[in-house]
Amino acid sequence: MNGAALQIGFSQLALTMVFVLVIGVTSLILKLKLERDLAVGTLRTFAQLFLMGYVLKFVFAVSVHWLTLLVFLVMVAAAAQIIHGRVRKRECPTSGRFSSPCW
Repeated sequence: MNGAALQIGFSQLALTMVFVLVIGVTSLILKLKLERDLAVGTLRTFAQLFLMGYVLKFVFAVSVHWLTLLVFLVMVAAAAQIIHGRVRKRECPTSGRFSSPCW
């Protein structure tokens, strides 16, 4: 890369919204009742990416290695916490002394 930031224009943003609208209309037609979740998820995604862009711009502008590492570790910890919250624990039946792991 040449160090230039990737610019996302209005037309590219509008194109992504077309796909979200197609999914929303499909949900309405099939009566899946996912419209509210889709709208909330879309707004959250835009807000998070917008704010994260400013945070990363600041972190890379100051060029402090420990701050970059700290932000990286916080992002990894947050991702691990989210994944851990989504994984359901399964109960494995034990059948004696040499029970096999539950896959």
